[in-house]
Amino acid sequence: MTYYFLPGRLFTLSKAELLSVLPLYVKDFTLEYAAPSVIFVKTNSLEADLKQVFERLGGFLGFGKVIDENGQFLAPFMDKEKVTFGVNVYGKVDGFDYSSGKKFCEEIKKNLKANNVASKYLFATSMVLSAIVVEKEKILERGFLMEIFKANGKLNYGMSLGVQDIESFASLEYDKPYTDKRMGVLPAKLARMMVNLAGLKPNQTLWDPFCGSGTILLEAFKQGIHVIGSDIDSKAVRMSEANIEWLAAKEGNKSTKYKVFKMDILKPDSHILGLLRKTDFDGLVCEPYMGPPALETIGEKRARALLEGVKSLYVALFEILEHSKLSNFNAVIIVPSYRTPRGWMTLSVSDFVGKRWTILNKKWGEPLQWSRSDSIIRRNIFVLSKRN
Repeated sequence: MTYYFLPGRLFTLSKAELLSVLPLYVKDFTLEYAAPSVIFVKTNSLEADLKQVFERLGGFLGFGKVIDENGQFLAPFMDKEKVTFGVNVYGKVDGFDYSSGKKFCEEIKKNLKANNVASKYLFATSMVLSAIVVEKEKILERGFLMEIFKANGKLNYGMSLGVQDIESFASLEYDKPYTDKRMGVLPAKLARMMVNLAGLKPNQTLWDPFCGSGTILLEAFKQGIHVIGSDIDSKAVRMSEANIEWLAAKEGNKSTKYKVFKMDILKPDSHILGLLRKTDFDGLVCEPYMGPPALETIGEKRARALLEGVKSLYVALFEILEHSKLSNFNAVIIVPSYRTPRGWMTLSVSDFVGKRWTILNKKWGEPLQWSRSDSIIRRNIFVLSKRN
């Protein structure tokens, strides 16, 4: 069976995330890339396994299975009394515009009517229905969402099996009890993608040494990953604890463990340091303090000072990791770049990572970045591996 995954705007980052999560649920598969619109996954695994993969992902708009274009896809709906369906068209598809798309929908409606099935369809002027509309109209529950895209020089038809759960991300960003926007807010989607890049399974343990209000911890906790969080700020520790308690109560999660404590990574308490070095955690995901949110380009002197601050945090962190119990361990970290009047300024990972660490980014061929065209601070994501 061939399935398709529809990546968001950052294709390379989405691809890296999928490659990190797929092996956790699917044993045998082959991937075929048709950037930037779709990634095909060929596998004999159960459809339920692919659904588990998609439900973990943060960087994908939807997924489904490739179907024949001969109309047989309608067969399962011919015994229904009423069907709600939608059609999405991705990218430039020859012969498809809004007008022809409407005619295509009318033809499907006509075929259903010939079998005494009443139907209603939704087709957007942009030719792609938003996930919010799909969820609001319960299209996948009441009928089907057909998706059409051109890849590898030919037209492909797919039946959607899921769309991105926008509400889940919005809830973590806006409904959790505490957020400190003065410190900058890590997007929930990016936090989930970073957790996934670490390749952790449920019941493994993740450490975020700069946890802030706990966005990374929350995204890992949602996946059944035990979490350890630390921060120099006592207020941040209290916010993280309260936010995790809120999420645990909301989801009825009584089995996933968490621990949050105060720790200055530059001057760690010897007792806490000793406990950390004895703790069996399986991965690390973090974003260090990169300065307050920036609305305009940053002066070179200021950028240099901010980068020195980030470097000192990472030097101290990797010194702790060097003396910790690590086996088959991945660290997913953010290194910032600052836009200055003379261009971008950033750090080299080699400034703080020893030779025993392998940078996995090379296998994806392109940098992993989270940014927009107008970004002042760019997030460069690095996946590092240490094997004993």
